[in-house]
Amino acid sequence: MIRAEGHQQQQWALVNPHTQTIARILSEHIDDDYILVSTVADILQNLHGEMHENLAEELANMRRLYRATDFTEEAVIPDYVAEIIQAIHELYYQPRSVLYPNMRDQINSLRGAVVERLGLELIRHRYQATDECANSRRFVDQHNKIVTLQEIDIATLSHNRHELEAYECKIKALSLENHDCLDLAYLHQVAETEDYQAQVGVISLDPSRAVEKRLRWLHADPCIQAYGVETLNELEYSPFE
Repeated sequence: MIRAEGHQQQQWALVNPHTQTIARILSEHIDDDYILVSTVADILQNLHGEMHENLAEELANMRRLYRATDFTEEAVIPDYVAEIIQAIHELYYQPRSVLYPNMRDQINSLRGAVVERLGLELIRHRYQATDECANSRRFVDQHNKIVTLQEIDIATLSHNRHELEAYECKIKALSLENHDCLDLAYLHQVAETEDYQAQVGVISLDPSRAVEKRLRWLHADPCIQAYGVETLNELEYSPFE
């Protein structure tokens, strides 16, 4: 597995503190607060770089939602909810980086980076320090020949266990393209020839059925698994056990 160069915008978006905060909080509450996960997913899907004027209203609705579930007199929202609301606001309204020609492109890049960081947060605890688990990687075979033509959004590799995972991340399933599927399917094929267990898939903020529908439309190889917003928590568990 080798580091993919990627463009500077993508690398900046992945290490952006607001991207990381949103991904961390979602991963920490992926099992116990589906309302949070689905609400944030809706915001990231529907409020994009060209249209996010309703962000303040959406975040206010989110605050009211959590106050409504608290039956104490003070009705204070949980700290993690307040933190993620602030991070979402900053994600959309932080100053423009010199790497981007406009705010539209910056916001859209950050939205996509949240999905990639979230997937990584859900997976990385399953790997040891001697393993590899990262965003933006390419795979090479035992002869150092490139296997994946494009970079893989989330890639893991354990030589000790002879296991690898690879995932493409999409805010919406409709943005999944044929070349994404071909890369994942070929990687799965090469892994098997080299006696590695492999899991490849697509991670999206759409429901799983929308991802599965898109995979069928693209005639994708059945080895490619679909992870939608309601099944993201499955990524916490090894597919090889």
